[in-house]
Amino acid sequence: MSQGGRDVDPALLVDHLQRLSLAEGNGWHVSTVQAIAGLTPRGPVAALPGWPCIWELAAHIRYWVARMTVVLEALYRGGAPPPRSGTDWPQVPDAPDPAAWACLQAELARALEGLPGVVSTLKPVHLLTPSAGMGSPSALYEIHGLLAHTSDHTGQILLLRRLRCVWPQ
Repeated sequence: MSQGGRDVDPALLVDHLQRLSLAEGNGWHVSTVQAIAGLTPRGPVAALPGWPCIWELAAHIRYWVARMTVVLEALYRGGAPPPRSGTDWPQVPDAPDPAAWACLQAELARALEGLPGVVSTLKPVHLLTPSAGMGSPSALYEIHGLLAHTSDHTGQILLLRRLRCVWPQ
């Protein structure tokens, strides 16, 4: 199936989504999972004036990846997704600890690893169909938006790490 003369290939989308979470074999860029690896709980909460901190960015990415997974699962089933819950900028704990940071890292990794499997179940017709709860032209549009969104915020995380001289290994 094509959109505007372009093929709509779920496998290509799956490949792009997997690159957000892969720890190795990513080629020239750092994955989202690699971007937050190796940080202690205190580092991610130190914010620069006017910027979200690394913890906030990681939680924000996790929220939207998980939300899109729910929306795309509903699209596949032919139903409406549940209403959004919570905020897409979750609060940083007042006293961040290693367990809470490890939990956020694991939740983000699981969300990033799970989304490609959901996308792989979609047919081109699903990708070109608007879905309740998305408010956009198509699921394909939303997936591309999520790729850009996640890449943008991962870049912000890397910039914050660079400014603090804490580059991922």
